[in-house]
Amino acid sequence: IRRRLSDEAQAARQASTKLDAAARRHLSRKAQAVSQASTRLGLVSPGRILSRGYAMVTGLDGKVLTRASQAVVGQELTLTMSEGRLSAKVARIFDD
Repeated sequence: IRRRLSDEAQAARQASTKLDAAARRHLSRKAQAVSQASTRLGLVSPGRILSRGYAMVTGLDGKVLTRASQAVVGQELTLTMSEGRLSAKVARIFDD
C-alpha cells in the first residue's frame, strides 16, 4: 500500500508540475497577445493620428466633417489638433 501511495503521490507531483508549466505557457501567450493588441490599438488611436499632422474637423453642432461637401461657405468649424483646437471659418470649398 505504501508503494502504491508513493507512486500516486509522485504521479500527482508530476501532473502538478506539467499543469503549472502549461498554465504558465498559456498565460505567457495571452500576455503576448494583449501586448500586440495594445500596440496595434495605439497605432490607430486618435491622439496618435493627430500627432502626425491630421486634424479632426467638427461643426459647431459637434458633428465630425469627413468631406468638404459637408461644409458650407461661412460656416464656423472647430479643428482639433494633437495639442489644442482652432476655430476656422470656411471661405471656399474646393471640389478636388
